[in-house]
Order: sequence, then structure tokens, then C-alpha cells
Amino acid sequence: MKTRRSVVLSFVLTAAALLAASPAAGLSEVDRLWLVGSQAFDDQIYGLAERVLVRFIREYPDERRAPAAVLLLAKSRVALGTLDRALEDFRRARRFPTPPGVPGEAAFWEGEILYRLKRYPEAQAAYQAVLREAASPLAPDALYGLGLASLARNQLDPAVGSFRRLLSGWPAHGSAPAATYHLARSLADLHRPTEVRSVLADYETTYPNSPWLGEALYLRGWSQLTTGEYAAATEGLQSFLQRAPAHELAPQARLYLAEALLHRGKKADGLRQLHTLVQAPGTAPTLLYEGGLLAQRFDSPAESEQAWRELQTQFPTHPLAAQASLHLARAAFSHQRYADALAAATTATASPDPQVHLEARLLSGESLLQLRRYAEAQVAFEAVLGDPSSPLVPDALYGLGRAALHQNHLERAVDAFRQLLKGWPTHSSAAAATYQLARTLADLNRPVEAGSVLADYETAHPTSPWLGDALYLRGWSQLTTGQMEAATATLQSFLARAPTHELAPQAQLHLAEALLRQGNKTQGFRQLQTLLQARSASALLLYDAGLLAHRFDSPADAEQAWRQLQAQFPTHPLAAQASLQLARASFSHQRYADALAAAITATASPDPQVRLEARVLSGESLLQLRRDRAALEAFKTAVEESPEDHPLRFRAVAGLGLAHERLEHWAEAARFYQQVATSGDDVLKKWARERLASVKAQRDRSGSGKTRSPARERAPTAPPSARP
Repeated sequence: MKTRRSVVLSFVLTAAALLAASPAAGLSEVDRLWLVGSQAFDDQIYGLAERVLVRFIREYPDERRAPAAVLLLAKSRVALGTLDRALEDFRRARRFPTPPGVPGEAAFWEGEILYRLKRYPEAQAAYQAVLREAASPLAPDALYGLGLASLARNQLDPAVGSFRRLLSGWPAHGSAPAATYHLARSLADLHRPTEVRSVLADYETTYPNSPWLGEALYLRGWSQLTTGEYAAATEGLQSFLQRAPAHELAPQARLYLAEALLHRGKKADGLRQLHTLVQAPGTAPTLLYEGGLLAQRFDSPAESEQAWRELQTQFPTHPLAAQASLHLARAAFSHQRYADALAAATTATASPDPQVHLEARLLSGESLLQLRRYAEAQVAFEAVLGDPSSPLVPDALYGLGRAALHQNHLERAVDAFRQLLKGWPTHSSAAAATYQLARTLADLNRPVEAGSVLADYETAHPTSPWLGDALYLRGWSQLTTGQMEAATATLQSFLARAPTHELAPQAQLHLAEALLRQGNKTQGFRQLQTLLQARSASALLLYDAGLLAHRFDSPADAEQAWRQLQAQFPTHPLAAQASLQLARASFSHQRYADALAAAITATASPDPQVRLEARVLSGESLLQLRRDRAALEAFKTAVEESPEDHPLRFRAVAGLGLAHERLEHWAEAARFYQQVATSGDDVLKKWARERLASVKAQRDRSGSGKTRSPARERAPTAPPSARP
């Protein structure tokens, strides 16, 4: 059998002979050129065909076969790759009164060349010209080309129309397998999965040898997964993976298969598929990222972290690596692993994506707050605020306010919370920010502003977890600013809504004060008794309750509160202060033994001021009980422990003078009275001068041997500041 090379050589020699032959050989010049040119084209000797046909057209432009020669020349140039020259030839062929070839052939080839040259709008116009030829056998090819050109321009709906028209009119055409796939793919891009599933329903049966079979099975599995047909999707995707385990879409198919299995409740099988995907070498970063998201959706944090860490390891510079770090940070934060969250969020701040970068900054700040690194948290939140257009600004303002509070930067906190509430009044943090703003204003002793902030809190935030705290704080602000009726109503509302709230005892105390200040002593003291009987009040509340009862002239309630404080919190610092209050109350009611006992208890206070007053009051109680020598010791200790020029020091010195006077120690009494007469307050000075004169007179009488009355009978029992 002759080889292709020998056949070509034989034809070339024959053609040369024909071209060189004289007219007498029986063929005219025009016939010889046509014969050689057309035969060279048929035998795919396109270079020779081009040269001969060019000569034919140039020398015989009006010959009846000239249009056919132009068409053959154009096709030869397509084969030779000279597309621009071929394009001009096809356009020339179309301009003949009767274009050569089958109807629409030149227009079809023009479309093909324009498509190859990526001149898609012109290609579409050429294909549509073919379709206007009613009887063109190239109509299905033109529809296929038109569909591809539309896809190239992302004109999905026109592409769908072209492929549907092709498959409807020519279902057995050679392009049908590809057109079916491209139709399904276009529908998928239009997110019409139900139609995709319908188009590909029996693809493997209809086109068992299609080169698009793998892609079609994959796409059908995707459509079934998307429409919730998880069993069918599982079967289809497993079939695809068995047919084409090395297909470029196999990793994505495995991810879809894992999702289908997880949706069916087959968690072990789904996670096994996911694990296979993550461990496979060369898995794309997008698949690792989506694998982590899938595992997270189905509550498998270990698998999601594995996928994202694999992404970080294999593709450390990929943009999705930073997003994976952000997901790892979120997961760690949700599980209260704040150090891990901070580390992952810090890595994510390197993302080139501004949104990822800023969210990572925000999460860094939140983690630093939890780690009590407040100054660093503040820096992180301020970095987010550097982009005022970010949707994360309100979250950053709330975080900044919290960080400022922890650093006791109260004005900075107020500013942050106010900015948040002014710009984003309906933000998810608005309820908490409103309360925190009011609380900070209260700490700044600005009750009018605190009350204004909380004016309609229960209406604006009826389901807020801070509602009870906000009502309490508003009641406090109203009480502090003298709005007693409003305070009463607010505090009663708070106690009705949250009777077991941790602030309920404090609210009862404030309510009692509001009622007492309105003159409603019955209800006020009833509230006070409710507080005391609940036995849930803190040491501070019991102490304050005693002070309140004392202010409103109810010594029995005051003593009850302070004695309850001593009983419930015997080692609390306020227990000693309560003892001092009880000592004062007993002394004022001339119960000097009780006063002495309470004052001695108060001398155990760690507060030097309380301890000093307790010692002075002990001495004064001892004087009243005529235990002068014991009183001397109490006053001496008080003087030793008191600072110079302290008012209680002069009371103690006065007590020393009085005790010595009653013991007839005239010189010592005079010396101490002299100290008070020159350094005490005006009342005490006057009293000391009187006592000094009396002591001198008694000492003179004693020295002259005159009869006198006992000093104990004439000396007062206490300095003026201690008399009941």
C-alpha cells in the first residue's frame, strides 16, 4: 500500500504535468487550474490548493466556478492557520449573488473563524445569518457555535436558548452530547438545579461514549444535592468517582458526596469522605476551606480545624489561609480558648482582604479583653475604627468602651458608647451599650445623665438581659436627683419583675429610702424589715440599712440591722463599724455598759479611725460607769494611737484630765486640761478652762487642809462632746 507521502508526491508530479501541458492536451487552462486546485484541497494539500486557487481566481474572476474557488481557498487558509485571510475570503464568498456551498456555509465558517479569534459579537451575527437560511444543513452547528459564543460573553440565557433549540430540533446531532452538557452547565450557572437534573437525567444511557460523561455525572450529582435529593446525589457522585477517580473534578465531587452523606445522617461515612479529601495530596485550597466549613456546619470542630490547618500548612500564602485562620480564631473563641483565638486572629490580620483583616482585628480585641490585656485590646479596637466605613465599627466601639471601663478610663468609655448609640441605635449591642453608658455615668456621679439614658429602656429593649439592671440604675438615679415618686415607681417595677435579682436587696433599701423621704414611714420601714428578714443582704447593705433607720429616727431598726451584720459577718470590716454605731447609740441612750461592750468590740477594726473612736468611746463609757482607772488606760491608748491635732485626740486628753481629777490627781488633771484649753475646739476649750480652774481650787483647798467635798461627786462624768 502506498504511503501518504508517496500519494502526495505522485499528485504533485501529476499536477505539475497538468499545469505545464499545452492546450492541445485536451484541457483548457481554466479547467486545469480548477482540477488541480480542487483536487489538492480534497487531498488536504492545502498549500498547493491555496497557490492554484489564488491563480484561478485572479485570472478568471468571472468564471462560473469562481465562487466555489473562493470558498475552497478560504477553507484551505483555515487549514493553514491564516485566519485573517480566510475570514476575508469567506466574506467575499458571501457577497456573491448566489453564495457557494450549501446554504449558509460561508457564513458558518465566518462565525467559526470569528469565534476562534474571540470576536464573539461578530461570531454571533455570522451564526445567526446561517439560521436565517431556512434549509441550511449547518443550522445545528450554527446553534452550537452561537451557544458557545454566548457563553464566552457570559450571556447565559441566550446560550440556554441556543442549546435547547439544537437539542429539540436535532437530538441525534454530533454536537448533542456537548450541547447537553453545556446546557446543563449554563443552567447551573443560572442556579436552576432542577432543570440541570432534568437535562442530565439519562445522560450516561443516551451518550455512553461522550467525552463529557464525567462532567455530566458530576453536575447531575451537584444538582441533586442542591435540590435536597441526597440519596440520588450520593449514588450519582459515587458513580462518578468510580468511573473517573482521577478526574479533575473528583475532589469537589468527594466534598459534595461528604455533604450528601452528612445530610442523610451518615456522619461517620461523611466525615470519612471529608478526611480522605483533606489528606489527599494536592487538594485545592478552596476545597480545604469549604471542607472546614462543611464540618463546622455539621458540628465536627475537630474535622473543620484539621481542614483549615491543612490549608494553612500547604498554602500559607494563599488568601484563604488567612480566612481559615479567622475561622480557627472564631472556633477557639467560642470554646473559650482565648489564647488560641488570639494567636489565630493575629495570623488572620495579614489577610489582603480588608473585611477579613478588620474582623481579625476585632476578634483579637475580644480575645485580649477576655485575657485581661485591656490596653492591647483598646489598640485592636481602635485599629478597626480606622476604617469608618466598615460594618464592624459598632462592634469595635462597644469593645473599646469595655476596654476603657476595665482601665477606669470612664470618659473614654462614655464617648465610645455614645458614638455607638448615636450611629447604630438598633445594633445588637445597643441594649448592653445603653446600660453600660448609664452605669459609667453613675460611676462618674452624673445621675441626671444616667437617668436620661435609661428613660425608656424597657420600651426600647423589652427583652434585654440588662433590663433589670437598667431599671435598678434608673431608680437609683431618680432617688439621687430627688425624684422620689418616680424612684418609688421604678424600684417597685424592678422588684416586681426581678424579685430574685442580685440587686433586689439594694433596690429594697433604695425603695425604703424613697418612701421615708416622702414621709411614708410605715411603708418605708416595712421595706426595711423585708430586707432584714430576707437575710440575703450583704454586709454593706445591712450597714447602710442601719444608717438609714438612724437617719429617720428608728433606733430599734438601726440596732437590728447592725446586730444582724455582726451576727452574719463577724469578721467583715463593717462589723467593727457597726459595733461603733451601736456603741454610739447605746451611749446616747445612757446604756453605758452596752456602749462599753460594743466599743470594745469595735477596737478590733482594721480601720484606724474606727479603732480610735472606739477607744475614746470606751473610756467615756468607763467614766460613766465610775471605772476611772480603767478609763485612764483606754484614754492613754487612744492618745498614743491618735495623730497630732486630731479632734478625737483632744477628746481623749480631756478624758484623761477628767479621770485624773476624779482620782484627785490634781497635777496630772491640770496638765491635761491645760493641753485641751490651748488646742481643742472652742466648746472643749471653754470646758477645759472651767475644769482647770476647778482643779486648781480643789488643789489649793487640799493643800490648806480645808474640808472639801469628794472630787468624784463634783466632777462631770464626761467631756461635753461625749455627754448624751
